[in-house]
Amino acid sequence: MENDWNRKHIETLLSGDEETQEAFIHDFGPVIYTWMYYQVGADEQIAMELTSQIFGQAIRNISDFNPAEETLFAWLKQQARQTRDEGLGHRQMKPQRPWAWSQLPEDVLCGVSRLRSELLSEKIIDNPFIHEIIQATLAELEQADRELLIHRYNHLDTIENIAEETNSPVEDVQSQLYRSRHSFRRVFFQIISKANSGFSESNDTAEIEMLDMNLEKLLSTTTTYQALDETKIDSIRQCMLEAVQETERMRSERPSKKQYLPAAIAAALLILIAGLYLLTRKETIDTAPPVTTEEKTTIAETPTTKAESNDQEKTQSDIDEEELKLIFNLGQRGDVEALLEILKSGQFTSQRIAAVFLGKIADPTAIEPLQEAEEQWYPDSLNDNPFAEAIEQILLRFPDAVADANLIESEPEDTFITEKDSKEKSTTKTPNIAGIISDFSNQPIANIRVELTENLLFSRIKTGRNIASIQTNTKGQFQFPETYEGAVFLTGQGSGQEYVSITHSVWCGKDTICVVNIGGKPALSGTIVIDGAALANQRLFLSATLDISQASFRQEIVTDSNGNFSFLGVQAGIYYLMNRGLDNRIRRLAMIEMPQQETYNTNLNLETVMVSTNYPVEPNFTALTEAFLIYAMDASDDLGQIQGAIEKDGFVLFENVLPGSYVMRIGLDNGVWIQQDVEITDGPEDQVIEMSPIPAEITTLRGRLLNASPVDLFLTNANQQIHINIIPSADGFYELANIPTDVYSLATFVAGQLVEFTQIDLQDQIETTLDIDPAEMLQSFTPLYVVVADETGLILSGSQVWLNREGDIITTSSTGRGAFLAAPSGSYTLSVAHPGYPTQSQDVDLNSSSLLAEPNADNTILIQLGTK
Repeated sequence: MENDWNRKHIETLLSGDEETQEAFIHDFGPVIYTWMYYQVGADEQIAMELTSQIFGQAIRNISDFNPAEETLFAWLKQQARQTRDEGLGHRQMKPQRPWAWSQLPEDVLCGVSRLRSELLSEKIIDNPFIHEIIQATLAELEQADRELLIHRYNHLDTIENIAEETNSPVEDVQSQLYRSRHSFRRVFFQIISKANSGFSESNDTAEIEMLDMNLEKLLSTTTTYQALDETKIDSIRQCMLEAVQETERMRSERPSKKQYLPAAIAAALLILIAGLYLLTRKETIDTAPPVTTEEKTTIAETPTTKAESNDQEKTQSDIDEEELKLIFNLGQRGDVEALLEILKSGQFTSQRIAAVFLGKIADPTAIEPLQEAEEQWYPDSLNDNPFAEAIEQILLRFPDAVADANLIESEPEDTFITEKDSKEKSTTKTPNIAGIISDFSNQPIANIRVELTENLLFSRIKTGRNIASIQTNTKGQFQFPETYEGAVFLTGQGSGQEYVSITHSVWCGKDTICVVNIGGKPALSGTIVIDGAALANQRLFLSATLDISQASFRQEIVTDSNGNFSFLGVQAGIYYLMNRGLDNRIRRLAMIEMPQQETYNTNLNLETVMVSTNYPVEPNFTALTEAFLIYAMDASDDLGQIQGAIEKDGFVLFENVLPGSYVMRIGLDNGVWIQQDVEITDGPEDQVIEMSPIPAEITTLRGRLLNASPVDLFLTNANQQIHINIIPSADGFYELANIPTDVYSLATFVAGQLVEFTQIDLQDQIETTLDIDPAEMLQSFTPLYVVVADETGLILSGSQVWLNREGDIITTSSTGRGAFLAAPSGSYTLSVAHPGYPTQSQDVDLNSSSLLAEPNADNTILIQLGTK
């Protein structure tokens, strides 16, 4: 609650108290993230990046907050606005609302405008964009108003219960609720008006109960915030932790006259270095052996003069603050060599701090100097000291050598291993994912975050759940400390001006080691210009598939001010170059074929064109209603599409079309979609597409669905030229009137693949009746999920996959998630072909199942292609 955040709690927050930090994230994380989510046009990634920055900046500036002058939420909103403006300015964007809010139907807008005077219809209550606007509205309100509205209308607490819980008079709660309703209504209509020009709230009013009932309907059916999953919360925690470290470091650098100030500074730093190590007990510090009065030199070769032994204020423990700052910076940069020099020549406290960093980032070559330091300072203690702890951490990270991964061998001597080490080593699983991250010149990159995230393969659910994350060491190496089995996304991610994110889709075998090197050469670079203007400071994606969320390889970068780009670690193959538009959808810029060479440069000077078509509508088909250019028949919702303008004379115009392959979809007012693959060339400026005609005769198909269908059913003819959705009424009956006569397949899309159930000949009859049993159709096909990978476990896109039984061939192509096949139960030969690998075949048995059966051990096959 807002009142909980007084000066005392803020000081506790700045001290790094974990419980207080979690409370801070719990109280303000969801609402700040939701506010930012809609400010940036519902771009989840940008919203998360900026939200994390907000919380880090808030920790750095929170000493400026005055509870007597404003609420903490109002102060946080100000920090959020500043971060938003700076972040979007860097991305050359402006604060925006989702484009969909400007597309609300007129009847919805009309109904919403009468929020105070009429009961809202179910159509309005169920509208998902109205729910988004409610979330955005709540995120704008002061915390007291927001929490009261949520308790009253979302949790459906009575006013009496709220009064009792808050220990307030009922009259005060009623008065505050009146003000909260007014605040909500004002912001709610401001948001809608901003997205819909000319919209305004109706002046009609009714009893206050009308507004009360409508708010209850709206809020009780709405999730109040955009969800913050554990990955997002971890990102916020990390930014807060870094800010706390920075704040505490600045405090510790201030001069002080306390006798044991240096030890206190060291303790604060160590505690704040992400829990790297806790200082040993005070009595251990007090009994540490004295250091000789010899003159020592820091890593910067700056002499530090020792004071005389009888001066208690200038004893050995009085460490130079500049050296502390230097060591901290060396550790943050991952400079192992400099830290080893500190370990050899620094003072006692300096060596302790260096040991903490070395335990986290060094390889086994640091063990010997750590042992020497331990023998000097703790000759009678084998553990419970920072040097032994550092050795233990190094051994845990390097339990075995990976011979072919170019990783350092780490076979520790027996004298290094304590009883505790042996016990932990025996229970530690052998890591099976390792590799190196390199830059453009194949030089290793230190301190790059490497993440394993959940890959659900054939599911459309995108959890983004983080399985594990580590950082590369000073030699760019990473090695996960646990064994992982199954499909994962492996991502190396940097930050800052040279932002880059490289993701590989990997299938980890139980008893194999996946060596995945990220980045380095071969490299793909170039410049992109569209209609004479460089695509400057824009986020680009290079992906093995159009659906970047399921691509086996994808990379994300930001172009510079001249539109230059550079992608690393791009193997030979065909890729899509894409970027995210203002509508938050991915648009394809070009298709690039990467050759077998170390560096390939391609300069893309793209010119958009105008495309038109004059579809010859027959008299039996009345009018065109919609027209789109899309990338594929079953295009992802995340992919962009170009909507055409329909002229009165039947012409359809598509403006600003980039060259490439598309599917042109034209909708007729009887529910029929005409589809055709089209190729848009890079000239001339105006192009006319000739659409193939469809049969002029018409027929009618009617019937009913015997039970509810869990998939979207449709009719399609040869080459999917005609697409007709089957949409039943509430009682299951459907009618497709005035549709072209043709031979159709009753079909659906599953896992991106077209599945055809049965053929229906509608050529000779004026009317046909067909009752459909979806359950029976789904039971007639058995799914087979095939994942194709190379010998290292990297999943391959674009493989040819087919089933063969007595000359009957069922084909499909694999995507980044794998290949999906569906066939009647029985015995088949499964074959896989991929460029550069020999074709591989094996016998498979498909047991009776449902087409929608989830992937399991019986219906999922991993094919690893080898060069032998």
